[in-house]
Amino acid sequence: MGRSLLYFHVAVAALSLWIAQYPPLGDVPQHAAQVALALDLLQGRSHWSDIVAFNFFTPYLIGYGLMAAAAQFMSMASAVKLVLSLSVVAFFWAASALRRRFQAPAFLDWLVLGGFFGFAFKWGFLTFLLAAPIGIFFILRALDFAEQATWRNFWLLVGLGVLLFFSHGLVFVACVGIGFCYAVLGISDRRQAVFMLLPYALLGLLALVYYYFAQEVNHGQNMEARGFNWDLTPRRFVRFFRYQWDVAAVEKQQVGYVLNSLAFALFYLAPFLLGLRLQPTLRRVIPFAVVLLIGLVVPQTAMATAFLYERFALFLLPFYVLMFVPAEAPATASGHVVRAMTLAAVPALCLAMTASRAWQFHRFNEESRDFKAILDAIPAQQRVLSLMFDKGSSAAANPHTYLHFPCWYQAEKHGFVDSNFAQMLPQIVRFRPGEARVQTPFEWRPYRFDWTKHRGERYDYFVVRSVNRLFPHFLSLPCQVEMVTTSGAWALYRRTPASCHGVSQVSKPAGAAGG
Repeated sequence: MGRSLLYFHVAVAALSLWIAQYPPLGDVPQHAAQVALALDLLQGRSHWSDIVAFNFFTPYLIGYGLMAAAAQFMSMASAVKLVLSLSVVAFFWAASALRRRFQAPAFLDWLVLGGFFGFAFKWGFLTFLLAAPIGIFFILRALDFAEQATWRNFWLLVGLGVLLFFSHGLVFVACVGIGFCYAVLGISDRRQAVFMLLPYALLGLLALVYYYFAQEVNHGQNMEARGFNWDLTPRRFVRFFRYQWDVAAVEKQQVGYVLNSLAFALFYLAPFLLGLRLQPTLRRVIPFAVVLLIGLVVPQTAMATAFLYERFALFLLPFYVLMFVPAEAPATASGHVVRAMTLAAVPALCLAMTASRAWQFHRFNEESRDFKAILDAIPAQQRVLSLMFDKGSSAAANPHTYLHFPCWYQAEKHGFVDSNFAQMLPQIVRFRPGEARVQTPFEWRPYRFDWTKHRGERYDYFVVRSVNRLFPHFLSLPCQVEMVTTSGAWALYRRTPASCHGVSQVSKPAGAAGG
């Protein structure tokens, strides 16, 4: 009964992603748009081949390939939800297999999915989520090789490492680092050391080749290098644990916040409440210690990629449970009571969190219906500028949900939306030299859009979202831009064929937040 309920919980968690037509996950529309653009380029039907080109040497190849395959039989939104659902199941499967490998108690499987729906999920780091279970399977294969260094295990490890690299670079670096630690632990003599470390040398060479490629691409496209943001503050360690569930501060009275706070305490206390024994051997501690190290010292931003350390919070619980084994001494009477209460409370809390998330998706589906009218009003194959004055969703309890939402137009109607992930190094479709540009300030601050500086004349349509109805300020442009339609907080504008004169900037209403 216990395992059946657990599998039911995993299935419901995976299927709940289908409740909303468009998942409320920040970067997901950009990933879907990349896949649609790549398919058009490969099939020779792209309207944008003069400004973008295909990039095979990308660490996102596996995730995008899965979405592209699914998109042959269903809509792009459905393809995204399918691979996300599969990633939920695969992550649970991989984490449970790792837990069994360390012979930790089976009940702890209830905890391993706890952090999956946190920071990385809400931000929509799709390829990272897809790569996470592959990374855990790599760790399992690294354990096999450390314990039995055969040529078969050697090639299986290298092959899975290459697969992991083409799934996501950050997961690759972290999990290869964990595997390297196990290899060092398994070395018994100097002659054996060469063979034990050779797979990691080969995988490291692959990473160095990509790094060289990245530098050449950035130089050739005149991309500005961005500095490191370390975010080394005293509260960083606490926030890292909170990122298992939260993406940003939310209203304290929300049900989700209460459930997350309970989970924060109960999930980490549960092994002790169950009477389990902490066994912090080096072999058991390494995965959790590596993730903690990432949370403490890895920069927040590097190589134009943001939120580097925050996303790794989803590995905390799957690696935490590895350090526990059954207790040797029999439990006391009071211990039996506490254990029984914990055995009931943990599944109940997991199911409540899943139910709350499903209700959240339902509310978001209702909230985002207004966008469909905007999407339907734009003809296919148009260039669109996204100006999200209000990015947050009260239904999704996420201040960044709508940041890239108009990119669903690119994903479904073969247009091109700015700001666009084609400017990012890991993407499967990149801007051609001369078209590449750094991330535009109006992505986060649409008030800074300047018609002349940002070449407003190249856009056919403008999608605006503003809860406070700031649309008239957009119309202050000294050119022929007319409103097409409005729908809730959304408005759609069209550039008319008449030429525009002069330089203008979208005016900033009095009292609006800026910096």
